[in-house]
Amino acid sequence: MASSINIIPFCPEQLGGLSTPRPPARIVGGDGRDLLSGKAKVLNSIGQDVSEAFRTGAEESLKLARLAKAKIAVLKDRSPSCGLSTPYCDIAEESGMGVTAALFNSSGIRIMEIHEGDDFPTPEFIALFEEVYGIIPIISTPTKENKFFTPK
Repeated sequence: MASSINIIPFCPEQLGGLSTPRPPARIVGGDGRDLLSGKAKVLNSIGQDVSEAFRTGAEESLKLARLAKAKIAVLKDRSPSCGLSTPYCDIAEESGMGVTAALFNSSGIRIMEIHEGDDFPTPEFIALFEEVYGIIPIISTPTKENKFFTPK
């Protein structure tokens, strides 16, 4: 049984060597699963191939998750790295999986997406935590200070 939980903030794109801010990127030729299998690439809005940075960032994120013995990852929605459902890819469906989300998913780490403006913890997180760890986490009431957001 878990006696405490640690929240470790990370950014796969930064772990892969990309700067913040950075040009937006899109997975071309598939989604994150296809990039990991060598069938797709990631291009940014100025035409640079940043596939290796996305792959390296996903691999470094997985190393961090394994080091922390993480069973759950809370990832940013819509991201070409983190999104379980990102529109920034080329697949027949409307959206596909981001690179880090695909690697975590194939490695058995449960993923929950957090959406811009969501208070944390969400009811979905509490339910997933209880399912994975068998206990309900005790977390103080969310405030504006611990709201997830994307800087503009």
